[in-house]
Amino acid sequence: MIVDRTLSRAVLIGALLTLAALGGLVYFLNFLAQIHNIGTGDFSVSTALVFAGLTLPQSLYDILPVATLIGALFALGAMAAHQELMILRVAGANLWRIARAVLWGGLALALLTVLLGEFIAPPAKRIAETLRVQKMYAQIGAIGSGGLWIKSGRDIVHIMNVESSTQLFGLRIYTLDAEQGIAAVREAAGATFDDGHWTLNDVHGTRFLDGRTELIQAAHSPWPAFVLPSVFETLVVTPDNLSWRKLASYINYLHANGLDSSRYETAFWHKMAIPVSVLLMALLALPFSMGMGGMRSGGVGQRLALGVGIGLAYYLLDRTVLEAGQGFHLAPLVAAWIPTALLAIAVIIAMRRAK
Repeated sequence: MIVDRTLSRAVLIGALLTLAALGGLVYFLNFLAQIHNIGTGDFSVSTALVFAGLTLPQSLYDILPVATLIGALFALGAMAAHQELMILRVAGANLWRIARAVLWGGLALALLTVLLGEFIAPPAKRIAETLRVQKMYAQIGAIGSGGLWIKSGRDIVHIMNVESSTQLFGLRIYTLDAEQGIAAVREAAGATFDDGHWTLNDVHGTRFLDGRTELIQAAHSPWPAFVLPSVFETLVVTPDNLSWRKLASYINYLHANGLDSSRYETAFWHKMAIPVSVLLMALLALPFSMGMGGMRSGGVGQRLALGVGIGLAYYLLDRTVLEAGQGFHLAPLVAAWIPTALLAIAVIIAMRRAK
């Protein structure tokens, strides 16, 4: 029990310290990424600082597997350098007994990953994107789960869903007259941007003319006066903005409307794979710390180089496979779990060699 507490606490503290250090760097980079927006509309330096803070949980979620590996290497490497792991082996604790203790720390980090990915990062990211758009574009009104409102000329538009910057769904348009009264109300199933202008699809509504009404109905209707697609670029629903539950709901919505959901299904399975990868990263640090690759006598620089190298390789592999999965139409479950499956194989091989 003492062994479990000591090793799991060492792994947990090492990973959290590493995460804090990387988080500071990531916060600064997130801020730098918004410098070009300063001066656009009401977007200021303080807005950029707040935006960087709100997007930080998502960044921490993305780098938690890497932080776990680096932190565990530092913690376990330090214990190995002081012969503490060797003493445990001499006392009768085999490699798998020590691994079990390490996994308790990895489990705590996996739970932190779930907490960030499900309850903290998605809403914070949505708030950040909403803040950026409202500060940069004065015509954007309220944004929330009930859609968004935009004022464009004499049109006040309610949009339920932004599928992409050039494809909108569920529109209601209120057109004002010169006296700010309602001149027309239209509803459209969707709107698409093509050849430099917007087109409304499946339109119906009512136009008010001098005490009488006129029905509006058209399969397609040009809408040249609406805002440019660039306004919607940061409002597109992305997997990063959604929790597991919201992803499942959005996938059902896409299925019901006959839309491609593979990107979101991949993200759904990937969110399940990340906590597992955190556990595996904690375990992967153990064989290297116990002498594999000369790490037992290695210094801080060697452990840092190894952790960064393996972590970066995994991160690049993970992102590459996710993108390639879309390009080559891999099954979402396969694309999401390939990097974690390869990581599991690497852990098994490393543990057997260390044993």
